[in-house]
Amino acid sequence: MGLIFRMLEKFLRFVNRNAYILCAINGTGFCKSASDAFSLLLRNAVRVAVLDKVTDIVLFISRLVIVTIVGILSFYVFTNRIQYINEYLPPTNYYMVPIITICVGAYFISGLVFSVYNMAIDTIFLCFRKFIVAISLYCFNTQIHLFRFLCSPGFGSERRIA
Repeated sequence: MGLIFRMLEKFLRFVNRNAYILCAINGTGFCKSASDAFSLLLRNAVRVAVLDKVTDIVLFISRLVIVTIVGILSFYVFTNRIQYINEYLPPTNYYMVPIITICVGAYFISGLVFSVYNMAIDTIFLCFRKFIVAISLYCFNTQIHLFRFLCSPGFGSERRIA
C-alpha cells in the first residue's frame, strides 16, 4: 500500500510542477493549468518519460563529476600538495573528515543548483509542446480554409471575355 501512495505522490508532484509552469506561462489559474498540463503531458507520455529519464541521468552524472572534482581538489589542498596554499592553512592530521564533509556539501549544493536546471528543461519542453500544438491547430485551420476555397463554386471556372 505504501508503494502505491509513494507513486501517487511522485505523480502529483510531477503534475503540480508542470501546472505551476503553465500558470507562469499562460497566466491562468492553477486548476486550468493543471488540466492543460495533464492533457499536454498525457498526449506526449513517451516523450515526457524519455526526456525526464535522460535529464535525470545527465544531471546525476554532472553532480558526480562536480563532487569528484571538488573531492580531488580538496584532497590536494588538505594533504598540503599545493605549495601556495600551505602558507595559509595549518597542517591537518585527519584530512579525510574535511574532504568527506566538503564532498557531501558539494553533492547537496549541486543538487539544489541542478533542480533549477531541471525546472528550466521542463519549462522549455512544455513551451515546445504548446508551440507544436498551436502550429498544428494553425495549419489545420489553414488547410480547412484552403479546402473551402478550392471547393468553392467559382474556383476553376475561368471567365472568358470575348
